[in-house]
Amino acid sequence: MSLLEKLLGASKKKAIENKPQLEELLKQKLKGIVYDDSLVEELLPVFVKLQGQEGFDRVFELLESKEKQIEVIANGDWFKQEAPQGNKNVNTEAENDDAENLVDAILNKKYGEQ
Repeated sequence: MSLLEKLLGASKKKAIENKPQLEELLKQKLKGIVYDDSLVEELLPVFVKLQGQEGFDRVFELLESKEKQIEVIANGDWFKQEAPQGNKNVNTEAENDDAENLVDAILNKKYGEQ
């Protein structure tokens, strides 16, 4: 057996020994992105195969970044638009008056005043 074969064999052996640690690390990362254990188990083999490929670390960074953005939006006040309490009642009353006036105008136009 040549020195190169011994080195390659040693590196494969080390990779096999480190595989459980790698899988556990990837499980934790995936759990933070997809939240569901069944999805983690389904995606894990794909991510293990892609680990070490050029640019794959950037994919994980992107996924984690997007998940953080989603969390910020979900927990934040992005979609809450609250009117001041005093103005809310005034606007509702004004809208009701406008609607009543519009209904009266349509009925008067259609049936005339009797």
